[in-house]
Parts: sequence; structure tokens; C-alpha cells
Amino acid sequence: RDLISVTGYIEYVTPYFLSHKLLVSPLRYGAGMKGKICHSLEYSLPIVSTGIGTEGMNLIPEQNVLEANNTKDFAAQILRLYNNGDLWQKLSSNSHQAIAAYHPQQIQKQLSEIVNNLFTINC
Repeated sequence: RDLISVTGYIEYVTPYFLSHKLLVSPLRYGAGMKGKICHSLEYSLPIVSTGIGTEGMNLIPEQNVLEANNTKDFAAQILRLYNNGDLWQKLSSNSHQAIAAYHPQQIQKQLSEIVNNLFTINC
């Protein structure tokens, strides 16, 4: 029975986020925020990724994400998350708080504060 499917490029990913139990993101390089990880957090889909995969996103291992940086640890973390309902629920529940700072309203508020501070300093 096939339990893993490598799909390649998918234009519309929402059905995958809605129908799967977790996201596995074994990134070995990259910079900035990783789109699929953020997308997964939007759908409260727990994640197993590398330190590189979550860097720059202020995600806390064991709170927002599970981290693994080698093959053995990846397999262990995937199985742990898949089989531990309490852990799955914890990571899923913490997903939205993990990305709250990146919500458009929050960004707008931060930008407004920056602009207001610039005007205050220059006036």
C-alpha cells in the first residue's frame, strides 16, 4: 500500500493541506520565510522540518513545529507526530499564534507605527 506520494509541482495546494495529517519539509537550504511552511500553519497542519526550514520564522520546536536535521531524526519525529494525538493537537492549536505577527492587519499596524515614528522624529 502506498503511504507516501511525491506529487511534484501542484498549482492549487489547498486540498492537500485539508486532507493530510502533517507537512514534512526536509529543507537543506533556503532563506527567509518558507511559503509552504507558512501555508501549513494557516491550515493548522503540524510540521516536521529542519532548522533551515524554520529559520527566520520564530517557530519554537515542540511548540509550533517539530525539528529534525538528519534522516534518523526525521523518521522518528514523523512517526512521533503521526502517532501522538496530544502532540498533534498541541502543534495544530499553536499554529495560528505562530504566524499571528505576519497577519496583514498586524503588518499594517507595525508599518503605521514606523511611519508615525518617522514623522514624529522629523517634525
